[in-house]
Amino acid sequence: MRVFRTETNIQAPADLVWGILTDFRSFERWNPFIRQIRGQISVGSPLDVTLAMRGRAKVTQRHVVLRADDQRELRWRYRICLPGLYDVQHGCRLDPMPNGVTRLRHSHALRGTMADLLGRRSEAAMTEAMIEMNTALKMRAERAHRASTVQLSPAEQAEQSERTTRLNSALSWQN
Repeated sequence: MRVFRTETNIQAPADLVWGILTDFRSFERWNPFIRQIRGQISVGSPLDVTLAMRGRAKVTQRHVVLRADDQRELRWRYRICLPGLYDVQHGCRLDPMPNGVTRLRHSHALRGTMADLLGRRSEAAMTEAMIEMNTALKMRAERAHRASTVQLSPAEQAEQSERTTRLNSALSWQN
């Protein structure tokens, strides 16, 4: 088995980080590694996951959700052909830390008879892609957290409310 692990501390609460991590519709806007996920977050559900790593073409694969612990861990599996040939488990775990910090633990594990061969070829690219995703998630969550803690004057609150209403109206065609 080959396992790639990365982690980072995010200066934002776990519920905010979880919200970003599970908002699959926004991935294309911020996630350089996992460009898109389609499907539901429930154990046993299929996910269509589109990956993009530097220097490689995008690839979409059918995965299945293995674990979905609310605001804690999301894990899914991809399998080539038969069990034991080439199985991939990808996951993100959020650990709340003191002072509103969240530790993101990101893993990618390869199992099976082809895992050593294919894993060796992709180890550097996979680790780099995971770090890029971690960094992008950290930036997005910390920016959202800072924005949520800023005190606005009544005039600024009214302006923000009006902008939100206009944005929601503009986006209503998507619903």
